[in-house]
Amino acid sequence: MKVLKILMSIPLDRRNFYKLGVKTYLDFFDKIQIFHIDEGYYFEKNKIFIHKKIEIIKINYFYQLIKFLKIRKGSIYLDCTLPGLKTTIIKTILHLKKDKIISFRLGILPKLKKPERSYSILTAIKFLKYSYLAIFQLIENKFLIKRRINLCAGRKSENEYKKFNVIKAHSWDFDETLKIKKKNIRKKNFFLYLDQWAHGHPDYDYFKFSKVDPKIFYVSLNNFFDKLEKKFKTKVIIAAHPRANKYSYFKNKKSYFQNRQIYFNKTLELSQKCFATISHDTTAISYSVIYKKPIIFILNDEMVRVKKNRKQEISVFSKELGCSLINIDKDNYSFNNKNFFEINVKKYDNYFVNYIQNNKKDKKTIDKIICDIYSKDLFN
Repeated sequence: MKVLKILMSIPLDRRNFYKLGVKTYLDFFDKIQIFHIDEGYYFEKNKIFIHKKIEIIKINYFYQLIKFLKIRKGSIYLDCTLPGLKTTIIKTILHLKKDKIISFRLGILPKLKKPERSYSILTAIKFLKYSYLAIFQLIENKFLIKRRINLCAGRKSENEYKKFNVIKAHSWDFDETLKIKKKNIRKKNFFLYLDQWAHGHPDYDYFKFSKVDPKIFYVSLNNFFDKLEKKFKTKVIIAAHPRANKYSYFKNKKSYFQNRQIYFNKTLELSQKCFATISHDTTAISYSVIYKKPIIFILNDEMVRVKKNRKQEISVFSKELGCSLINIDKDNYSFNNKNFFEINVKKYDNYFVNYIQNNKKDKKTIDKIICDIYSKDLFN
């Protein structure tokens, strides 16, 4: 019997069902066991996960970890977890049993080499809240990586894990482009803002990150959008964050984005059709790179208030791609710059190779790569 075992501490929602390729796994495997580990992240179980082939085993308490000692040695697990104590203990058990874990290294992004540090009391308290998660991550990367199968997207990821077992793959966003039907795209004249749900994303609570004040943040955004629309006579529409819902952008029945259209689960399609994208540092800029769309990187004073080095973090992206970065709360930017919407093709191509996909010939989706790994292991 072919059984796929998945370690998860992220929600069992529709997005993860399709993103992880569970639909493909239901055809390939006889059974899917999902070990859902409670690490304090919000839990959701969509009805799409109710299937005769899927068994969901909840790991809420430490005594339940003993279950992993009873599972036969030599099993393969997909790692879809966030760092946490229970997760680290489980992976230690599997490491000692010589089981294999497939880790997704598909979201590596440009980052500051030497991030600025603040030593205020408030920052120290936040660091203590976050540090225990960082310790678990360090343990995994230093001591539990030997038997990992690392699916890597792009040259940067491959180089980071080159001393270990690496299988070339591509980013999650590029995977989505492989799954859609190829058709002629009718380009439309609109700006697309790639929202990051900076005032409510559950990751901010889990990792103890500070959130923006939505009133200040969105007033600033809308003022900028008004200027952009007036100058270019082109509307701005919103690609909602994939974890957000229709209530995420409303307060007292009023939209944070005023009367602008908000689209859910349409980021790929909108990125294909738009004239240019407006972004901070979301992974969704991959679509803009793939489809060669101009990117305007922005930040405002509220983002800097929340995190002092926010400008430096975003500037890493803008420099990698040769795009403009502006603080929309300052009056020293100009839309008259001739290079504002120009694309640096060489830098876009380098970004693609470094962070999205290093092997352009490989068009196999991630779920099928997983099935291939299982088949080869089964018959070895």
